[in-house]
Amino acid sequence: MDLIKENCVQGIFLYETKHRFMCNVMIDGKKELCHVASSAKLEKIINLKGKRVLLTKNHQAGLRTKYTLLALLDRPKSLLNLSYANDLVYKELIKSKRGIILKEKYCDSYKTDFVIDNKCIIEVKTVLSNRSQTDYPSTSAERGQNQLIAIKKLLETGYKVELWIIYLNSRLKNVNVTEKSNYRELLNECVAVGLKIVEKRVIFKNDLDIKLQRLNKSIFHF
Repeated sequence: MDLIKENCVQGIFLYETKHRFMCNVMIDGKKELCHVASSAKLEKIINLKGKRVLLTKNHQAGLRTKYTLLALLDRPKSLLNLSYANDLVYKELIKSKRGIILKEKYCDSYKTDFVIDNKCIIEVKTVLSNRSQTDYPSTSAERGQNQLIAIKKLLETGYKVELWIIYLNSRLKNVNVTEKSNYRELLNECVAVGLKIVEKRVIFKNDLDIKLQRLNKSIFHF
């Protein structure tokens, strides 16, 4: 990707700070405070300490950091910038030529990730794990439950909705929707009224070539 090739540096991950959205990375022998585009603490999910990482340069005025964490380059190679997953989905939608694609448009008071021709809503969810098997959602399901309630209403009023599950590395082989809440029940209710689930995996052709690949067989179990 041209954006990455022209705008990236490598470093060694040191640790996440006590503040959200921040980490320290060794870049060219200097410790740098870097932005983490994830509300969750990544080190609770995947082992990063001492690992080789890829970062993008921040060019916007007024930002606190020079760099944003993008990906883990040591095994398991993983996309770590969750907002960049949406960029990859957007590129996939553009390539599909399905229609006019708008970002973050409101449909009946629901803020979408993407909407195509004001008819088809695309909601993007990411899954990251250090293991081959994980539960989903990995944290509190309350926000996800509220989203599914809203999505069901949209489906019932005539919208098409697709839930894109993006697996952020190739290690994940089995994702089980947890029974600890009613998330699974709500998800099944949405599927019953037309929700389409699309599964994609982030793959690394090399350190600077990150793409999405559609799965031949579902690993998302609910």
